[in-house]
Amino acid sequence: MSLHTLRPPAGSESDDSPFPSAYPPAPPLDNDRGEGSLATWTYCAVLWLVPPLGRHLLYAQKRYVCRDGCYWLLYLWREGEAGMGSAVVCDLDWASECATAYLAPLGLRWLHVQSVAAKARQVARMFDRNDCCDLIAAAYLHDIGYAPVLARTGFHPLDGACYLRSLGYERLACLVAHHPEARFEAELRGLGAALVAFPRERSAVADALNYCDQLVGPAGESFSLKERASDIRARYGQGHVVWQAYVRALPYLSLAVGRTRQRLRRCGNSE
Repeated sequence: MSLHTLRPPAGSESDDSPFPSAYPPAPPLDNDRGEGSLATWTYCAVLWLVPPLGRHLLYAQKRYVCRDGCYWLLYLWREGEAGMGSAVVCDLDWASECATAYLAPLGLRWLHVQSVAAKARQVARMFDRNDCCDLIAAAYLHDIGYAPVLARTGFHPLDGACYLRSLGYERLACLVAHHPEARFEAELRGLGAALVAFPRERSAVADALNYCDQLVGPAGESFSLKERASDIRARYGQGHVVWQAYVRALPYLSLAVGRTRQRLRRCGNSE
């Protein structure tokens, strides 16, 4: 299986394209397994040849091997499948550090993100290990597009998704792109076609991300969905594109919150 970068074809980028030709360097990973291609391929060999040991080491250390700022994609051997798994293993330490680096200077936005991530850690207990990791990482990174240095379109779900895709985090990119039901605002902003480049995931994880985001206020306080809607209306006003899109998205967000609550009850988790 070849590793490929999930980005627009070379030469397809233009000045008005939301897909950037370059980003500033990502915050570095704490690389405690050493650097260089030898360490990378040794670790991949462990994953391939000794699946149980490979999985144990992977989740115990939670690090990617990094060389010269390039993040190598590590593929899991999935038991019962006929080849390498294609899911990129997320790194919660990196997600937290990346969000801190880009969003901590933004004040209230950072308070919101921290509370969303805390709620995601509670909700994530109902998922398996991979989905648990992806949900928490997405919670940390869902507003990364607000970082001025990453802004390309001014629409934070799309800007954040483009950045994450440029690093190879395809699932996280798609989760971030479509929160909170971003297709409605994208259409009003004339960015619908750009957002379609990120497949919309319809899953319990996507529901849970919207659940965590919608039940946290702009300063990290706990909100009901009704309080969240009232706050958005008060901050933006009825004539603003954000409120107009939110009105259209609200029925879908309400369903996502309701489904997540039902799943939590079935798992015996309280809100």
